[in-house]
Amino acid sequence: MNWSNYHGHRHYCDGKGTLEDYVKEALGQEIKTLGFSSNAPLPFETLWAMPQGQLASYVNEITALKEKYKENTQLYAGLEIDYIPGIIGPKDKSITRLSLDYTVGSVHYVDQFPDETYVDAVGSRQVFVNAIDKIFSGDVKRLVKRYFELIRKMLTESKPTILGHLD
Repeated sequence: MNWSNYHGHRHYCDGKGTLEDYVKEALGQEIKTLGFSSNAPLPFETLWAMPQGQLASYVNEITALKEKYKENTQLYAGLEIDYIPGIIGPKDKSITRLSLDYTVGSVHYVDQFPDETYVDAVGSRQVFVNAIDKIFSGDVKRLVKRYFELIRKMLTESKPTILGHLD
């Protein structure tokens, strides 16, 4: 069987373990194709996105691992990029200049509170509940509708290679 994985996070963002740890584990599990897709840096601080200062190291490390393991497996360099209209997306120049093998486009932020704090759809339960109440007038269906509107907009304006978190 030819297993592949293109969506996973490592120590550069909210994951654990080194990139090489994952290569070795993939080889042990007979995964033939492995793509690295840590959460790309954002223009504001988060607990789970890669800091901007680590991006070059991330890409360089993947390049070195591709060479080291070229006889054993196929490795691909990717990033999971948030889509926030007017802020960032998979086709932004800051992303395309990296010459990645692929991108995973995801929507994590569905809107902003009045103080301009972003609502992270996968963040804390309390922030999520507050967003439903304060931004979407208590109507979770409006939040879900907004999420899928943003997905469609991303696919139209900044289409990634892979769509992330459609669920």
